[in-house]
Amino acid sequence: MNVDRLVESLSKNATYKKIVSVPFDMIKELPKISKIKLTGIDKIKISMFVAKNIQPITAKVKKNSFIQFNKSVISDNKFKVPHAVRSKSWKNLIVDPEKAKEKKSDKKSLEHILQSVLNPSMMADMHSADDMLIRLYNYQRDDVQTLIENNYVLFADEYGTGKTVSTIAAIKLLLKKGRIKNVLIVSPSYFAGDNDLTERTGMPIGWSGHLNMWAPELSISDLSGTEDEILKGLKKSSQVYFTTYETFYGGLDAKILDSEKFKKIDCLIFDDVQNLAQAKHKLGKLFGSIKTKYIWCLSNMPLDKIQDEIEGILKPVISAAKSYLVASRKIKTDLAQYTPPVMRQDYWVPLDDVQKIEYDNTLELGRERIIKLVDAGNPFLIQSNVFTLLHQLKQVCNFGANAESSGKSELLQKHMDIIVKNNKKVVIFSQYDKLGVKRIESLFKKLGINFVSYQSGMSMKEMESAIKSFSTDKSVTAFIAGVKTDRVKVNLGQASYLINFDQWWNPVSTIKTEENVNNPDKNNPAQFEMLNSINYFVKGTIEEKIKEMLFDKGLGEENIIEFLTPEMINDLITNDEWLKILDVASDYDKSREEAKIISTLTKIQKFSNAEFIEKSIQFFTKLGYKNLKSEPTPIPNDINISGSAVKFGQEVKLSAKCLTTENADAASINSYLRDEEEKNPKGKIFILTPALFEEDSLIYHRKNVTVLPGNLLSKYYSLFKVI
Repeated sequence: MNVDRLVESLSKNATYKKIVSVPFDMIKELPKISKIKLTGIDKIKISMFVAKNIQPITAKVKKNSFIQFNKSVISDNKFKVPHAVRSKSWKNLIVDPEKAKEKKSDKKSLEHILQSVLNPSMMADMHSADDMLIRLYNYQRDDVQTLIENNYVLFADEYGTGKTVSTIAAIKLLLKKGRIKNVLIVSPSYFAGDNDLTERTGMPIGWSGHLNMWAPELSISDLSGTEDEILKGLKKSSQVYFTTYETFYGGLDAKILDSEKFKKIDCLIFDDVQNLAQAKHKLGKLFGSIKTKYIWCLSNMPLDKIQDEIEGILKPVISAAKSYLVASRKIKTDLAQYTPPVMRQDYWVPLDDVQKIEYDNTLELGRERIIKLVDAGNPFLIQSNVFTLLHQLKQVCNFGANAESSGKSELLQKHMDIIVKNNKKVVIFSQYDKLGVKRIESLFKKLGINFVSYQSGMSMKEMESAIKSFSTDKSVTAFIAGVKTDRVKVNLGQASYLINFDQWWNPVSTIKTEENVNNPDKNNPAQFEMLNSINYFVKGTIEEKIKEMLFDKGLGEENIIEFLTPEMINDLITNDEWLKILDVASDYDKSREEAKIISTLTKIQKFSNAEFIEKSIQFFTKLGYKNLKSEPTPIPNDINISGSAVKFGQEVKLSAKCLTTENADAASINSYLRDEEEKNPKGKIFILTPALFEEDSLIYHRKNVTVLPGNLLSKYYSLFKVI
């Protein structure tokens, strides 16, 4: 690094002149070319071919007072020093430690700023400490650093930007570094989550599901139930305690606050922090009894609607600590370069008592009808009758026959409150008229939410008129569609959120709905922003069994199914599997299916390189990719496959690596993925190998990455009849 040039650049920067005084004496005494030690550099994992290309690093100052490294420190953009932001701590020296001791300054001089940026030990440790962070988007990594470096934080980002995952990453890092011993998370009940359902469906459900998926090693206690049960939970030596606002408010009036364990909570996290306003008159007692190190507040509301109130609530504890609240807000349009086109989230609600009775009666009558068809030996009518029953059950899951509200409608009301206050627009789909669209319309009229609708029976001209009103009238928040989704296309510049109030069982149908709504204006790409696709399901119903079945078959993996047609998914589910879901006697035998997969694996492991590549290309063809070609690499048994598909009118590039040896190891795969994710962040990345290794030895990479070792590859080859 040329220090003189960097000093000259920084000294001319008006922003830094306002923030710090810059004594250059010590830096000018150094040689022109200085060696700078980066703490933690030995822990950053890179492959050998990347290490050979390391180049000198340069830096520049941005207007927002950040020091930013140039695109990369090596020629092919493979090796990255973690992004650094301003920090209150300046612990690590970039100059000779002995000389530095002789010339200490009370001011935050330039060398101190540079040491924080060029020696980002916490961020380096963060990346080496937990490989889950590789899967985070760049802005989420910045969020993690903001959390770990500040005691009091308010994130008021738009809904659906991934605050939950960023917060979990920060929790893991602080626990690992020993800065905290425990954390208490307070959340609305609808986002409490379900750990068991997460494991059975493969989708993280609420806080407990996200913790299970992103931090399975952490010990967690659920503080719910009676006062005695909560106190019992507090006595457990857990790292994470979780509770809802309802339970938390009750604890403010009970002896829970007097618990010694409660007083020793190191980190308090309030999700949907605006809920604190409901009990702010009681919070003085809370902050008077607990001496927490960190308080992190999360919200989906705009800062101007909540910041003053939250600062007022936290003022006693912040003032006592002689600190301040760091508040920030991100909007989705600013994150488009980092995020995928669609971010999907599932919510599960229970049936109410009336719905439960109607559901059980409907299910029993449907089962009786299907059993008669099975006994009559008429397999051709089984699937159509199963689907008829599914439609009947899904309508009951929406609303009871004579009810105006349900678990789904209450959840919709919460989501609409967020969307309205952020001045955003939403498209809401329901397959049903009376027990879908009509009930939603009635709810919105009561809430005073302006909307337009398109229902079956309306002409195309009427639909176009409704879409125009939705797109041009700022007072219209919602577009309610009760027709087949392939007839409705809404420009994404006008719709930030899609809510599937109900959806068909076939996951590809939901993906097609997203494609129709996620229809960005190619002439105005600046309008593009991520679509948040929100799906409502009901616990304790056939929807659980269907999601579990799809996950078990590997059809819950978006990277596998997203370019398939709904008809292809239909054909992959047998009548016997549908009968099993309905608890009707069938010939379904899972052991027979497993034996077929083992036989397929044996064949794969005997393939020559040419045979393995031929079958791999067949596999990607079945997944919907075109223009496929293979290319050998200089490394033996290492062959690349490239191709493409189309989504949202855009080309999606495929990068696949076939490791044809049974000796492929997880470390090599992880190294390749780190490199490939940088080259192809928006495309699809696959690893195919007959090798077997433990799933937990692989890094949880970003959503565009799919690793198929022998056990999973044989499962898909069998399912798609590649072999």
